[in-house]
Amino acid sequence: MTNLDPKALSVATDEIAVYVKKEARAEMARAVVKAYLSALVPTPPPVEAAQEPVAWRNVADAPTVSKGNERLFVVAVRRARTGKVHTFPANYLNAYPLHFDEPCKECPGEGKGCGMEDGDGCPRTGWYTCSEGGEYDYTYSRLHLDPGDEHVGWCEFPSYAAPATGWRTMESAPTHRRSYSLEWDAAPRPPAHPSIMRGRQAFDTFDGAVSFMRRQPADAKFVALTEVDTSTRDRSDDVRAALHAEGE
Repeated sequence: MTNLDPKALSVATDEIAVYVKKEARAEMARAVVKAYLSALVPTPPPVEAAQEPVAWRNVADAPTVSKGNERLFVVAVRRARTGKVHTFPANYLNAYPLHFDEPCKECPGEGKGCGMEDGDGCPRTGWYTCSEGGEYDYTYSRLHLDPGDEHVGWCEFPSYAAPATGWRTMESAPTHRRSYSLEWDAAPRPPAHPSIMRGRQAFDTFDGAVSFMRRQPADAKFVALTEVDTSTRDRSDDVRAALHAEGE
């Protein structure tokens, strides 16, 4: 065992203590400077998770809808006027029976044998837009395309997944929809139509209704255009609460 001088050992211990204190102060100073510099540099925004791409389908591929029914989808239409692609809801009908105020013009034989004669409705297939309100609960109109417009695709209508928190979902909030109901008189066309015929059709846009009227024969007479605003709200939770209160 080596003999150490107590005095020398005391001096060495003091020097070590001073060194440790200096290093501690230096480390603290470095931490303060680092925190100050970090405050000067803005924190980059969090990277959002990439959304899954929408599975768009070609219009040549008709949606799978059972005969006699219709389903809601999202369609994409390139407008010739702007060159932009617009997306909006539309229904695909597969032999879905529709009722008209005037005789059928699409079935073979001037509508002979059409379901309209039996009151069952004319079976229509294709893309339609649906509006609520007016004289009828629902009004279906063929997907409106101006000259040069192109229906470029469709996809499934997205569904909203309710959170598992027990809160009221966004589906309970009111939704608003605006449509335009056009009325016009078509001149007689004897012998099939000896009298003036009143036509009615719903459009999603004001311009669509005006464009349709411009394409009518010169002897067609404009009657009226009604802007229809509808509000829909799910009150199911309110009913459940009321029924629960009555049962207490």
